[in-house]
Amino acid sequence: MLGSTHGTLTTDSRRARVIACGEQPGPAVHGRPADVDDLDVSGRPLYAGVPDLDRFFRPESVAVIGASDAEGRPNTGITRQLMAWAGRVGARLHPVHPNRTTVFGVPCFPSVADLPEQVDLAVVLVADPLPVIEQLAEAKVKFAVAFASGFAETGEEGRWRRPNSPPP
Repeated sequence: MLGSTHGTLTTDSRRARVIACGEQPGPAVHGRPADVDDLDVSGRPLYAGVPDLDRFFRPESVAVIGASDAEGRPNTGITRQLMAWAGRVGARLHPVHPNRTTVFGVPCFPSVADLPEQVDLAVVLVADPLPVIEQLAEAKVKFAVAFASGFAETGEEGRWRRPNSPPP
């Protein structure tokens, strides 16, 4: 699919057409229209909507879960870089940490549920990201990036901590 300020040209081999500015195309994923009846056996839709990737690459608001300003901590360097990046792209950054009131002078929130607005992008800097990902889904955060470790790269014990891993 190619886009411009004048419209969008789809490359669907079955039917190619130009969509004029302001016209809303029907829901489609990979060129196939999504019908209401296209459900799997569990009742979930077979085709998902196409996400707005502009909110990923140029978010208006970013949450940093596990943000830190304590020198010597790995999260501190990542938090510092994310703050600089958020400033360059014009995003509001919200640090999240249960034990801090501020991070680099920015007010810090104790949990995802306490964020003052819906967040476009969450960056997860905690050892066990799975509970946080569930909280982000409940808060309807659009995108998340998790920096996690302690799984398969640490050996046999860490391998079993991965989600959906068969028991040892």
